[in-house]
Amino acid sequence: MKNSIQTLALFFKLILFLLGLGISNGMVFAQSQPLPNSFSFVVFGHIRSQEDGRINKLLDELLDKIRKTDPDLAFITGDMIWGFVHQPLADSQVVVHDWQVLDEHLARLGIPVYRVPGNHDINDPVTRDIFFRRYGNYPKSIVYKNNLFLLLNSAYVPKGNKPSPKYILTSRLDSNQVNWIKDQLSKHNSVKNVFLFMHHVHWWSKDASWWKDVHPILKNYNVRAVFSGDFGPMKFTHLKKDGIHYLRTTIDEKFAGANENVIHQLRASEENRNLLTQFDNFLYIEVQDTNVSIDVRTVGALSTGNYSPEVWEKVHGETKIDKRFLYDPDKEIKHKKQKNLISKFWKAFGSPFRMIVLGGVFTLGLFIGLLISLRKQD
Repeated sequence: MKNSIQTLALFFKLILFLLGLGISNGMVFAQSQPLPNSFSFVVFGHIRSQEDGRINKLLDELLDKIRKTDPDLAFITGDMIWGFVHQPLADSQVVVHDWQVLDEHLARLGIPVYRVPGNHDINDPVTRDIFFRRYGNYPKSIVYKNNLFLLLNSAYVPKGNKPSPKYILTSRLDSNQVNWIKDQLSKHNSVKNVFLFMHHVHWWSKDASWWKDVHPILKNYNVRAVFSGDFGPMKFTHLKKDGIHYLRTTIDEKFAGANENVIHQLRASEENRNLLTQFDNFLYIEVQDTNVSIDVRTVGALSTGNYSPEVWEKVHGETKIDKRFLYDPDKEIKHKKQKNLISKFWKAFGSPFRMIVLGGVFTLGLFIGLLISLRKQD
């Protein structure tokens, strides 16, 4: 009977152990599984090079940093190639080549890359046709893991095939796109989060039509952020209104390296000097259900050499310091030594009685000295 009870007890212990092991494994498994709608993406803009057609000096560093974040998607907010903005019509072969070279670099990310056009990407009939042929028409929407991404076109799109005036900048979205945004938000009203992308910072001014025409629509839905990529007067901008983040993120290769030609340009323009003080940047966004976190990452901070005291003084002039507020630690040490001598003296003779005695001794000494002096004269 006793052996039977021991065997039964051992059996129950074994059952409990196996149940505990199963629960434990289940808990570990549950913790290791990501949420069904969790993912991450990056946003960056203004990665174009200069007119010579070279790839952006900071592009390789940017792509290396992005790969380390291991995102699921990437979004570029315009101005990706130079685009012949100084000529009446672009050379189609050069434009196609520039896009091919850029796309070969972007392919290193190994993830879907989406883009919206900037004024360098579309500025005449040639660049217009090439962009739309390669990347489709805009605006367009993407749904990923129950999240809505709206890709807008804030660039000027010329009509017909005649040369267009260059550097035409838009200050607002056209009414067709505003209505399209309404339709998309209404159609996808059950998504967890909504993100908008465009090149120009149409929300920069407090009096901008954006705040009257577009923002009132967005705040009625689960819009988390609006991303832009136009350069100047800041490389990075952020504001938050009605729970919506508005962000500008740019990569500038013009000032990378700060050579003498660049130094001259910086000296001549206060706006350029302000730009140099900001880091080039991209955004890393993590989404977990309805929780969205936005992290700003820097590019070129250690590689460009732009942030040394030498470059600062070349651009801004010698740093002037008000000498009235200069602190000399050696002088302080000397002062402390003098103060210590006084303290020791006061500690030895500082009581009223001691001072009276010391004064009496000093006076007596003077009196005796005076008597001796008078006797010598006699």
